[in-house]
Amino acid sequence: RTVSTAKPQQPVIFNMKPGEQTMAVVQKRLDSGNVQLKIQGQIVEAPAPAHVKAGDALEIRMIKAPGEFQVLQLHKNIPQKAMTVVRGSRASSATPVAQNLTTIKNLLPAMPANEMASIKGLPQLLNWMQASESSRDYPINGERLGQLIRDSGGQLEPKLQAMIAKGAQAQPLTTDLKAILTQVAGDQAASGKIQNSEVLRLITEASQQSLSRIETGQALNVLANLQGEPVRVEFPMLVGQHMINVQMAVQQQGANSEQQDSSDGSDQSYSVLFALELSGLGNLRVDANVSDKAVHARIYNEDAGVRHFIQENIHRLEERLQSLGFKEVYLLAS
Repeated sequence: RTVSTAKPQQPVIFNMKPGEQTMAVVQKRLDSGNVQLKIQGQIVEAPAPAHVKAGDALEIRMIKAPGEFQVLQLHKNIPQKAMTVVRGSRASSATPVAQNLTTIKNLLPAMPANEMASIKGLPQLLNWMQASESSRDYPINGERLGQLIRDSGGQLEPKLQAMIAKGAQAQPLTTDLKAILTQVAGDQAASGKIQNSEVLRLITEASQQSLSRIETGQALNVLANLQGEPVRVEFPMLVGQHMINVQMAVQQQGANSEQQDSSDGSDQSYSVLFALELSGLGNLRVDANVSDKAVHARIYNEDAGVRHFIQENIHRLEERLQSLGFKEVYLLAS
């Protein structure tokens, strides 16, 4: 294990605390002997041994802010491994995770409580779905949204190495969605305890398809990171007792062009695109630019009646954002 101090080409701010881990992608070797890394969408320069090549990835842990990291593991040639994952799971990853969870949720009434509890991971999966609820009494704020994204198990983070690196040590199971689904999908011992084998088969199949979907998303984020494309996350959310699928793409402005407007990171802004389907409103797409002080967003919907409803009520969203501290809020339905 080695300790490396990242040297940014210009001041950058990492959204990390000491002890947190992430993946640094090697973009190229420099004439100085250092390597150019992309960490959380930002370009930094750091020393590295000669055997570290472009296309490799370093699993790193922050030791000290702003840029002192410990290198935990090197993963060689991750684009090829990521492509292998994408090709191998295309057929089984077409169904959104929210749809698979809806299938599982609808199957449970046909199963006695004692049988449900005997399937490893299934009680935790039900708790996870309930914890993702968004309602008037339990609204989604920035902190909860961040937790949903982290708990979805689909981020480009340390657990990715268990999927793309040959011979990697198994990661300890955690409470994120991917770890829970791994337990449900792999509990072969439950077959002797369940009377309705068809229900168990459908639950296992839906869990396996969800895992495939998450792993495909992880692999695509590896490739997106190498190309400087936005990182995409997808997660299910419980709204009105219906599981909906939320897709987000996030990119820091200026991260690729190395143009940072502020040396202290106080004016960092992000481009955020997300799509979701809500009962009664249909498919929504929101294209936004967000900084510490401002939100500029356009909400797209194909239905004229829904657009009219949004236009009549958009001031409520503006007031809510202003109450959260945003000084400039510009929203438009289109």
